[in-house]
Amino acid sequence: MAPLRLHLEACAECRDALDGLSRVVAQLETLPHFRPAPLFADRLMARVEVYQPWHVAARDFLGRLIPESSAGRVVMGGLGATAAAGVTAGLVWVGQRADAVLFVGSYSLQRARTGLATSVIEATSSLLGAGVAESLQRGGPVVLAAAAGAAVLGVFGVAAAVKGIATANRRRD
Repeated sequence: MAPLRLHLEACAECRDALDGLSRVVAQLETLPHFRPAPLFADRLMARVEVYQPWHVAARDFLGRLIPESSAGRVVMGGLGATAAAGVTAGLVWVGQRADAVLFVGSYSLQRARTGLATSVIEATSSLLGAGVAESLQRGGPVVLAAAAGAAVLGVFGVAAAVKGIATANRRRD
């Protein structure tokens, strides 16, 4: 405090600033003290969005799942250990049978791809006719991608036109 007092004695600008602040504090002390309503804090905090980090929210959620009794904790620990052992055994099995898993995965993917292509061809045939569907099918993936892109652009174009008409009608009203 001694260096501050010496500075205040030498510096008129800082001394004036301190005097002004001292007057404000003195005036504030003369104001009556009010006590807020009993539920003021609850109403105020209900309107305030409190940021909670994800790790705190996860910890709180997991903390609510843990039973408070020691018997409940033992049961939950046993269930958790059983689940962990089951998942580990499944992963070990998958690791040892990777060839079977890859075969089933590739077979399922190929079946899904064939089903999707058949559905697209049937939908195109029913919407645009068999000739268009055949020409798209003969064109290969590049023609199919171009047709899909044109369809998407057409949908967005129609949506933009409808929005423009609605906006123009709203402006007129």
